[in-house]
Amino acid sequence: MQAQRSEEILAAYVRCIARFGLEGATQERIADEAGVKRPMLRHYLGNREQMIASLTRYVTERFTRETRELEAELASTTTPTDLIDMIFLSQGASEADLFLAYQALIVAADSNPGMREPLVDCFQQFLDAIENTLQRYYPRIPAQRIRAVSQGLAAMYMSMDGFMPLNPPKQWEQDLRAAAAMLMATLDS
Repeated sequence: MQAQRSEEILAAYVRCIARFGLEGATQERIADEAGVKRPMLRHYLGNREQMIASLTRYVTERFTRETRELEAELASTTTPTDLIDMIFLSQGASEADLFLAYQALIVAADSNPGMREPLVDCFQQFLDAIENTLQRYYPRIPAQRIRAVSQGLAAMYMSMDGFMPLNPPKQWEQDLRAAAAMLMATLDS
């Protein structure tokens, strides 16, 4: 019961960050969103610093789970177009609130050094999934070029995901897909 309630409170924390930012996600707002009394936050998650540490774990574990699912799906792909399709098909997979919480944690990592490593590790796993897939498609291409293209594709994904709360014009996604295809084509030459 405690684990389930903690998960519910962390999900409420994520929603509050999406609406109010990390600093605006006060304990009062989180408690209201979670439907608990404010003292229960301390019971389930501890003080403010412990709450942020729990939030960091929660967010990075969710993204890691999504990355593993993407990696499993990528294992059966056979063409570079499949990779682009998978990246952009998963565009709605990471919840906008979760992505906003991840971004807020990145911004706060400067003043909370313990956050940096799990956030970097989480993103590195995403990069590795793309890189491993590209190496499978292009076994003769130098690792440095593969890494560079992986970074570009990941940046395109993060860019599009970052704009999802704006409900951007479909043209943006189409342009990013075209840019991803052009970037991928550099590995063919």
